[in-house]
Amino acid sequence: MRKFMIILMVTLIGACAASGEQHGRDRFEEMAVYERHAGAAESWVNYTSIRNWWSVGHHSVVFEVNRSRHYLVELIGACDLDLGSAVTLRLHTSRRNVLSEFDNVVVSGRTCQIRSIRRLDYEAVQAELEAEGESVPDKQGEVSVETEAQSSDGT
Repeated sequence: MRKFMIILMVTLIGACAASGEQHGRDRFEEMAVYERHAGAAESWVNYTSIRNWWSVGHHSVVFEVNRSRHYLVELIGACDLDLGSAVTLRLHTSRRNVLSEFDNVVVSGRTCQIRSIRRLDYEAVQAELEAEGESVPDKQGEVSVETEAQSSDGT
């Protein structure tokens, strides 16, 4: 009986470890799809509004800007973006209606700096994911934007 329990425990631990690796590999593969369909890095982008966002991989987020533009934004810092429970994402930007490298994203109290911003061919991402039987992640929610001018002069 004791031998059986040890074998059972080892099997269960192995299964748990394998499922964790599978989840990590899935996030890596998901990120690779977005990377394939992202353009060159841009220092900054203008926007009128950020309509939605969702996390991709562990350190990137997609912003739906205005009505038809999407950007893949890679972050630096303690930003493990497993954001299933996050509702609002805050941006600290240096200029109004401009998203730029070195601006900050704040989620769940953690501040992460933007490393790169790349225009995304969203339709190509959708097509590739659908061909693989996958779907684009659900949109997460609101984006709250605060510019340096707002935080320094209170407006």
